[in-house]
Amino acid sequence: GLIPRQELVCVLTKLDPKAWDQGNIDMLLAGAGQCRAEHIEYGKLIQWLAEPLPVKRRSEQERTQFVEQEWTPFMAAVQAELEGVKSRRDRGFALYEVMP
Repeated sequence: GLIPRQELVCVLTKLDPKAWDQGNIDMLLAGAGQCRAEHIEYGKLIQWLAEPLPVKRRSEQERTQFVEQEWTPFMAAVQAELEGVKSRRDRGFALYEVMP
């Protein structure tokens, strides 16, 4: 659903007028990808608020786990794709045939 931007501003400033000035509200909505919207998609806003912390802000153990479980397999898949592109290029495929 949608909530008018001004209504969200009103709610936030009533909750904590010192914390929720126009600059902080603008940063919040920009982070959620809704900085210029007159009506805020509150489902999208709540989903963004509930996202996990970026990897760089996680503990050392969580970062290590991320690298082992997600980043390393991702990089292996990228490397395999790159090798396939190089192989097709080396065999004389046209540029449009080289890319996956």
